[in-house]
Amino acid sequence: MNNKGTKKQKSISPLSVFKRIRDDEIEKRIKELRSGLVKAIPLEQVKRRIEARFHW
Repeated sequence: MNNKGTKKQKSISPLSVFKRIRDDEIEKRIKELRSGLVKAIPLEQVKRRIEARFHW
């Protein structure tokens, strides 16, 4: 507490906010995959789509 009897607020860094948001998103996506709500796309299929889109 400071001299006025109020608690000093802890500074939150932008990096810690980003990490929390990122971790929450990863957790959500893992749950979706495990529940069957979404299906993973094989890497080779993703690569073919990218190559076709950008004409590589």
